[in-house]
Amino acid sequence: MMDMMSLTPHGRRPEHLASDQDRERVVSILKENSASGRLTYDELSERLDVALRSRTYADLQRVVADLPVGARAPRWVRRRLFTPAFRAHARLYGATNAGLVAIWAATGAGDGFWPMWPAVGWGLGLGVHAAVSRSIQDARARRTARGPDSTGPKRGPAVRRVAVLLCDVAGSTMLNESLGDQRWRDLRAELRGDLRTAARRHGGWEVGAQGDSFLFRFPSAGAAVRAAMDGQRATEDISDRTATGVSLRMGIHAGDAIRDTDRDLVGHTLNVGARVMGEAAPGEILVTEPVADDSPGISFEDRGVRELRGISQPRHLLAVVRD
Repeated sequence: MMDMMSLTPHGRRPEHLASDQDRERVVSILKENSASGRLTYDELSERLDVALRSRTYADLQRVVADLPVGARAPRWVRRRLFTPAFRAHARLYGATNAGLVAIWAATGAGDGFWPMWPAVGWGLGLGVHAAVSRSIQDARARRTARGPDSTGPKRGPAVRRVAVLLCDVAGSTMLNESLGDQRWRDLRAELRGDLRTAARRHGGWEVGAQGDSFLFRFPSAGAAVRAAMDGQRATEDISDRTATGVSLRMGIHAGDAIRDTDRDLVGHTLNVGARVMGEAAPGEILVTEPVADDSPGISFEDRGVRELRGISQPRHLLAVVRD
């Protein structure tokens, strides 16, 4: 597929299917706006979710409709600042004033520059129209940026298909005691930062953290597994550099989850993921069978069917074979 910057505006229509490259470009735009403070963390998470699930150019355009996307962004994603009615008004204003100036020049340019007076009076009205038009476009953009259901009746918490990665620092209590609070805080912050970086690299983001545990969500199981592998490599580098022996247990599960009023994820999928993580050995990544099935190109070792505490149905677990 041609790079979308090389296509003419007439070569792309809103209903055309977007490519992975198109979605990645919009994700980059969202991250740039988050870094500049235009989007909160929750807003970024919500829009990334919509962008990664978008199928057409129209879907992607809604995600960034109210954001300044910069000169490097494709033209199909740029927002029109004014309504069609104002643009027609402005064209009529320009054409009429050009005609008046031509008449003034043709009649010998006498009696002063009289076209100035209708231009000034009409220009004031055009300025008011511009402000109203911009306000209307901004309001439309805010509505559409959240997707087509944002203006309809409220349906309660949204159920979403997600892959969740849960990470836990093995032996964190003893590690904290041996390092002291200050060094433990610094070590935890470095681990969390590297895990966030790994998640973002594969289209995921952090949902929350508590104590020595971290939760991330991803649009696909394969993305979660690859992020976990990157996270384990980063943790091993930290362990070697700091001589702390720090390691992580990781568990991954995929299924439906509900985002509650605090924009947190809740549901059985997270409970299963937490129990899978609890079965992992230090430095190990355990996944459920559906995750392994949806992770092409990654090798796994069978860990058998296990009873998970508090989960009624036994689960077939597999361990990621890292390169």
